[in-house]
Amino acid sequence: MGYSVLLLEDDSEIGYPVKCTGIISSEGLEVFRNVCGHEVGGARLSHGEVEVRGEGKVEVNLEGLGIISIDRRLLERCLFEAAASNGARFRLSERATRLGAGSVESRSGVQPARAIVDARGASAYPRHDRLLYAMQYTCRHFGGDRAEGHVRVVVDKAVSREYFMWQVWSESGDVLVGGAGSSPASITSGVESIIDKIACAEYRIVRSPIVIGGFAGSGSDGIFKVGDAAGAAKPLTGGGDVLGVESSLMAARAISRYLSGELSLAESHRLYENTWRRAHGKEESAQKLLRAVYERMDARDVWGLLERMHASGMLDNPRAKFDELGGWVIASLGARVIGAMVLRRIQDALALHVT
Repeated sequence: MGYSVLLLEDDSEIGYPVKCTGIISSEGLEVFRNVCGHEVGGARLSHGEVEVRGEGKVEVNLEGLGIISIDRRLLERCLFEAAASNGARFRLSERATRLGAGSVESRSGVQPARAIVDARGASAYPRHDRLLYAMQYTCRHFGGDRAEGHVRVVVDKAVSREYFMWQVWSESGDVLVGGAGSSPASITSGVESIIDKIACAEYRIVRSPIVIGGFAGSGSDGIFKVGDAAGAAKPLTGGGDVLGVESSLMAARAISRYLSGELSLAESHRLYENTWRRAHGKEESAQKLLRAVYERMDARDVWGLLERMHASGMLDNPRAKFDELGGWVIASLGARVIGAMVLRRIQDALALHVT
């Protein structure tokens, strides 16, 4: 729209380091395609596996469901090109040290700004809300068997009560192995045990927090928070590729109406926040509820829920919106699963008392 836009990038290269698995739905990919103006490719995932340690495994057929593993570096590059081709200026290796009303301070000095977009990631998310420690290894598999198009999720409550571990095979032969939780030592041990079993040589380790607390609001005083800085990630999984870009688009539209004089600064903040909550508030609430239940479940609880979901066919429909899935779980399984959990806790307490 002709406004002057300056982007300060903390790292020395856009798109590096890669901090996620890059798994996305074909519908989600449309968001990037619309922004980039061209096709954003990736490898289709054909099959998956969910393992609950000590209980069992479930195979999931992903054929035809449009689940794609993309190269995040190429995705970041297309977003960069879209911004640069429209006149945005960039400064790399430039950390924003202070954000204030009307200005941003960095190593180069103070930059005045009518509006500021805070996209500093999890580091800018409120500390009192939920952040999980996360790490991901990228390793090269040199064995004869390669499982391209395969994703594996490992639930191990002894490693992490809040999250899970993952293993994703790429087209190039790389394997992404990671996990998240509240204990760095447990996560490191759990992830390294998976790497040892598949015999791959790691050449990159990335450590970065995962936001699971939910949308923390639009910001204030001309500072608009987007992406992980705003908690624009799925509370159940921490996934934020699509939501991060969507929140940026919502903020950009609100900011443009402020800069044009159509809205006041306070009104543009409210527009951004209301737009976000209308689009994702219901889904976010369902995911928060599911997360609260999941964190209180033990391995037997998770396995029982997984078996029922698999038998119903719900696991073969990952495209289902999470508000629908949350309602289905609560209505169909909630009373039974939560009742079993409560009964087991009572039995455990009685056993401890008798002992």
